[in-house]
Amino acid sequence: MRARWLIVVGVFAGALVWLWRSAQDAPSPAERSDAPRAPAAPLRRTGLVPEAPKARMTLPPRQSTFDASSYHTADPCTAVSPPVIPSTFETITAANITVAWDPAEVVGPYDAPFRPVALAFTVAGLLEEAAQLTGTDRRETLAVIVDASLEDFQTRNNTPSWVTGLYDGAAVHLAAKPNADLGVLMSTLRHEVMHAQIHATIGCTPFWFNEGMATYFAGATPTREWVMMMRSGEPFDLTTLEAPAILDVKAENASRMYAVSLAMVLYIVHHAGEVGLREAVRLAQSAESIPAALELWSRTRPNVEYRAVLDSLAQNVFGLPLGPELDAIVRGSVCCHNLRTPADLACRAPAAETTRREICRRY
Repeated sequence: MRARWLIVVGVFAGALVWLWRSAQDAPSPAERSDAPRAPAAPLRRTGLVPEAPKARMTLPPRQSTFDASSYHTADPCTAVSPPVIPSTFETITAANITVAWDPAEVVGPYDAPFRPVALAFTVAGLLEEAAQLTGTDRRETLAVIVDASLEDFQTRNNTPSWVTGLYDGAAVHLAAKPNADLGVLMSTLRHEVMHAQIHATIGCTPFWFNEGMATYFAGATPTREWVMMMRSGEPFDLTTLEAPAILDVKAENASRMYAVSLAMVLYIVHHAGEVGLREAVRLAQSAESIPAALELWSRTRPNVEYRAVLDSLAQNVFGLPLGPELDAIVRGSVCCHNLRTPADLACRAPAAETTRREICRRY
């Protein structure tokens, strides 16, 4: 009897302990999901909480129609414009990319038909790639207008004979190349797509950054122009590339300006990697005025002059600094490989044997 009584007392005591613990663990009214919540206290801004991005500078609208006979690219310090598509062109839209093309496309016996849908999705992918490189959001929409031939492209856009594509501040313009993948020249497409991405997401930038980034993204390497720059040693004033767009430049002068612009971009890549390019983008986006935006080189690489840029290029391409040893090499034939990746281009003096990857010529 006594044992039974002890069992009853033990069960009763255990129940009391369970009820007491449940009361301690129960959420308060403020903690219950169905209870009204008090407003959360604002987060303190510490070094671990990033500041909200500043609003980008508002750019003025373009005052006149883009003139490709005078300017080689749209002024990025003006607002993005709506595209004007020729009324006789056919159009499709996919992935927010509108492709317009001349239905009178010239096609040869071995050429593939133009593929506008595939081109639209390719442009969307290139914009994503350009956004990753620059650390920006992808441009939402873009029009790509393709003429039937290079002659039609140059006539309709009134461009110099050496221009094969352009971005006019609204749309990318290209000439059809039926024997190429997707019917257009990919390096030209990449170049103009980067212009479009920079204009829409960064805005006002100097010529050297706009053209240098587009050429870097296109994978075009001006090997001949670089070798000639190292051979001549002529000085170059980098401040001439601070304008947003260059007016009416002869082809030979334009070639050097593009080559120097790419060398400036590569100076950043060789010293800071592509992270350095994204840092330059952030500086450009933070500029509060057009003059401040155009001083991007002095803000990113203060006191770095042209000779230092050229010396850095020589060391990365030839493994040699500017000087007599490099002079002896660039005066003769040069063998190079990795010509489609500017940051990895490597050249040397001809040896007894060359590899299949190398191209040797006298520049």
